[in-house]
Amino acid sequence: MLTESKAPFFCRVSALLQVDRWLPQDAAPDHTLIVAGCEPFIHVPLATLVCASGERLVERAVLRHAPSWNVAAHLCTRRARHVREAVKPLLVAPVSFGGRHPALPASAAEIQALRALWPHSDTLLQDQATSQALNDLNQRGALLHYDLLHFATHVQFDAQWSRVSGIALHDDDLWLQDLLDWQLDAELVGVSGCEAGRGSPVGGEESLGIEAAFIAAGARNVVSPQWHVRDTVANEIVLAFMRDYQQTDDLGLALTRTQRLFARTLGMMDWAAWRVFGMH
Repeated sequence: MLTESKAPFFCRVSALLQVDRWLPQDAAPDHTLIVAGCEPFIHVPLATLVCASGERLVERAVLRHAPSWNVAAHLCTRRARHVREAVKPLLVAPVSFGGRHPALPASAAEIQALRALWPHSDTLLQDQATSQALNDLNQRGALLHYDLLHFATHVQFDAQWSRVSGIALHDDDLWLQDLLDWQLDAELVGVSGCEAGRGSPVGGEESLGIEAAFIAAGARNVVSPQWHVRDTVANEIVLAFMRDYQQTDDLGLALTRTQRLFARTLGMMDWAAWRVFGMH
């Protein structure tokens, strides 16, 4: 496990450059490294760091990110999800946004491909993907029944006023405060929207953003990008990750194997943006 110290920032950078020392020399590439820390440490793309062996850290370990050790401890006390015969997903893609944001035609294909993985998925597509529909599901307690929620849409992140960050839907934007009012019991929330993984410091070791809001609402893990990723590439990475997750039921391992695969053909800005945020 790796956490942020209170040392000056240049000392923490030096420690990051030697982060592979935290791994046993004979560690297998599926050895898990849990990283916890506050801004700006938590947004360092650790997967790209080059170890003494010349390998990237993502090739040496399975990476998972905890919001902070306080939140990590709380997440570990949450009961495990009830084992069901099949995962029950809710897949959401507005595709168009009434002129408020650019349309995302590739997101419809992303949702259809995910539905092929989980044929019994519930979907909110195009004009069905509204803030009213999702808030109605929450008010009825229906969101608690989903093991997996996935949003293929735009994300708005405001670094200064994090509470005006939100997720774009067909009729309106779903603001961070709306997410904080939700009740979830999902093992995974996936958000393939640019900057969904960013957060703003709110004091102490905590940060507030889309990821943290989903965790606060009851999700155990969030997988999302920390910066802008090309739409077509994001679709490919999401589908590869979800296929691996369906087979392994291990979020950290599935994302790590996906990143190792795409690191062979894509630039760092495409594959390294994604992370698992949570503890289960």
